[in-house]
Amino acid sequence: KMASLEMEKVVEYVWDSYEYLALAPREKGALIAAVFWFVQLLLAAALSPLMSPTYRGLSVSKRADWLSRVNSTTHAIVSAAVALYVLFFERDLYQGRGFSSQNLLNGSLTLTLGYFICDAALVIMFFKTIGSPVETLAHHVLAGCTAVYAMSSRGSIFAQLWVAGTYFTEMSTPMVNLRWFVSLRHRNASWYPAVGILMMVSFFVTRLVFFPAFLVWLFTFDSEEGYTLPDTNYECVFMGTWGGAASLAITLLNSYWFFLMVKAAIRIFSPKKDASKSSSAPSPTTNGEKAAASETISKDSNFAAKTAAVAADSSEKKMQ
Repeated sequence: KMASLEMEKVVEYVWDSYEYLALAPREKGALIAAVFWFVQLLLAAALSPLMSPTYRGLSVSKRADWLSRVNSTTHAIVSAAVALYVLFFERDLYQGRGFSSQNLLNGSLTLTLGYFICDAALVIMFFKTIGSPVETLAHHVLAGCTAVYAMSSRGSIFAQLWVAGTYFTEMSTPMVNLRWFVSLRHRNASWYPAVGILMMVSFFVTRLVFFPAFLVWLFTFDSEEGYTLPDTNYECVFMGTWGGAASLAITLLNSYWFFLMVKAAIRIFSPKKDASKSSSAPSPTTNGEKAAASETISKDSNFAAKTAAVAADSSEKKMQ
């Protein structure tokens, strides 16, 4: 009973802190959220060497990537859980009325802004060594502007639904990060390709199937009482222009990243292509020539696999 009471107090404290973020002024809430993510970053840096021998063997830039993905995974789980509740369990939303979980969504938006600030600072610190720094910073700036606009449009059900639908695509991020973590130690394991396939499937379903279909539904959906529209024509034009451009850009980027995933998967699952080219050369006659030929084939296959892995890692970092 004592343990249960202590757990209830912890949950109550966490929820009170979350609500404070949701109700706080935007700038203040974002800074508090950024501090939270920095603290988690420091905790991950302190605990990872104790919990993972793999982390201890990484370079400084790889460790920064590791820590960034820890925060990325936490952010994705929170965002996707909030989106799941808002989209599928909040019934008032679909009747054109304000919904009871608005603080839940606003708190998630505040955490997102803080996450972008923290991760952008990490990318700037390791700009020369971390993967895809320019694309990552551009993503954080654009997505951060979208979050700020959504927080400024609390009366717009359209904006709230749009943000929730966008957050739902974060369900694929934990699988993307899981593949990266597994690749550090188990790249040659027999089950490793299965992790890559699960990553591709989750990415395809959430970002290339669900998100475009959700946008079509969003622009054609009529609630019982209608949406709460912006007060001025300028806001209507801005919401339509920014929302349409951002959604199109996200879909195009997701398509490009999925293309890179498929391309890398094809290279990994067809390593015999290079070996067959080597086999067309004159057959070695001596034992030394046979050993040299075997080593060449092995190097060619390893080079193809490493090239595919680099392409996959590069595409994953852009998605963060």
